[in-house]
Parts: sequence; C-alpha cells; structure tokens
Amino acid sequence: FPNHPANPENKEALEAICRAVRESGADLGIIFDTDGDRVSAVGPGGIPIARNEIVALAAALAVEDHPGGTVVTDSVTSNQLHDFLEGKLGFRHLRYQRGYKNVINKAKELRAAGEDAFLAIETSGHAAYSDNYYLDDGAYLAVQIVIKAAKLKVNKKDITSLMKGLKKPA
Repeated sequence: FPNHPANPENKEALEAICRAVRESGADLGIIFDTDGDRVSAVGPGGIPIARNEIVALAAALAVEDHPGGTVVTDSVTSNQLHDFLEGKLGFRHLRYQRGYKNVINKAKELRAAGEDAFLAIETSGHAAYSDNYYLDDGAYLAVQIVIKAAKLKVNKKDITSLMKGLKKPA
C-alpha cells in the first residue's frame, strides 16, 4: 500500500507532516494510513519516526510493563534495531516472516507457550500489543505515544529520548 500516509515510502505525506511539525513548533506529529491500522510519528524538529524507529519506540513504550519480553518483527528490520531491542532494552527480538498477520500469529503462538511476546510489529507501522488483544491498531500505538510524550514533556524530554542509542543502518 505505497499510497497510505503512514507508509514511509509515501514521501509526500511524510514530508508534509514533518514540515507541519517543524513549522508549528509542535512536540509531536502522528500520521495514520487510511484505515488507522498503521501509524508513524514525527518528533520535534520534524524528525520522522518510521521503520526501525517506530518499532524501537513501540517497544520502548512497554519496557516497564514487559521486562525481558519478546518483540516479534517482520524480517526486514535492521541489525541496529536488533542490537537496540536486545542490548539497550533487554528484550528478546524475533525476526519473522513479512506480513502483519504472520507476526501477530507468531506472537500469539509464543504467548500460548508461556513467553511474554507482548509486541508484534512490522516496519510499516502495523503494531499489535498483547495488552490490546493483539489487535492491529495504529490508534492504540498512537495513544501510547501521546501519553508518553506528555509525561516526558513534564521532565523536559521528548519522545525521541526513548530511542536514544538506536543506530541507523547505512
């Protein structure tokens, strides 16, 4: 779905939200695809939070509630994301097949076997948390981002501070 606004390949939509955040001086921007099941975000200064970054952010949002848990992602995530999830956040990272239903079903399978597979997410922004019954729900992730951003703002931090240490692939 290359024309969905939350798809990082949709450069026009992503550039528009980045520009809007920059020009307004906003702390955060949120962008959805047309049916609301994918989400990307934009941090202060118009910095996009998409692909590996949205996965890292979604995982970091749950670090207190799921210590040592498992994040199931699609297979195209970077080694840098893997290192961040396992080394920085202390999660187990399982790369799995492409397709949001595949990562969700794998997370459910692991959960049924007793593993805390709390997050199934693709770099496209499809995200499903166990806390939300593994619904593929971009709005749920967006609300989690907004809540955390508001809490961080009280301490003079922004949402990108949760991704500190995530290296970008070449």
